[in-house]
Amino acid sequence: PAPDRDVAAAGGGDDDGGGGAAPAALGTEDELLDAPMSRWVVAGSKIMLLWQDGDADLAEAFDAQEARRVDPVAEQGESLEDRSRRPVDLRDCINCFLQREQLEESEMWYCNRCKEHRQAWKQFFLWRTPPVLVIHLKRFEYDGHFRDKLERLVTFPVDSLDLGDLVLAGHEPGAPPLYHLQAVSNHYGGLGGGHYTAFAKSPETSRWFEFDDSFVREVAPQAVVTDAAYVLFYVRADLAGTP
Repeated sequence: PAPDRDVAAAGGGDDDGGGGAAPAALGTEDELLDAPMSRWVVAGSKIMLLWQDGDADLAEAFDAQEARRVDPVAEQGESLEDRSRRPVDLRDCINCFLQREQLEESEMWYCNRCKEHRQAWKQFFLWRTPPVLVIHLKRFEYDGHFRDKLERLVTFPVDSLDLGDLVLAGHEPGAPPLYHLQAVSNHYGGLGGGHYTAFAKSPETSRWFEFDDSFVREVAPQAVVTDAAYVLFYVRADLAGTP
């Protein structure tokens, strides 16, 4: 980190509304590390530190005896359970999938140059998109011996999913990476068992229908966006025609 970057700490104890300690600027990081803790931490107060990518040395020097990892949103009054109920947009999911991430220690990569295992970085890119785009939403979570069904609502466009800003190789003339939804596979239930249904759009009339075993009924286009959506089927606009 830059030696002249300002550092601020916010203190706040069990205040009854009379006004806790306001965030105080403590100067540079060097001044902060050299200052005695009694100078800037009040007994009974809390501080929250957010380590950035370049702060590894500072994080290792921090005495974590009394520290615990927290979720900033939860600290502001929103629980993780409440946060998991908030809808997330499909574009946010795609952007997250394309983010640069570092491998875990259990997945370290062997470097032929230094002859050691390293926590390498990886990143996915979209070079070119297909005529038919199939998006599989992660609905099942595995964490050691625990498995769970993810019920969070993922909102997605029925018309005009535009990936033009994400595709690196460009596109053929008249075939931009713009997609219209054609079908949705839904899953109800849990890991031990469940039931599948589907929504599909008629290529002749562009009307949407729900298929549940032998039961078929017409539905409104926006009715296909539910928290049961599991697999999304998009067709490129030049092939799907005008919805």
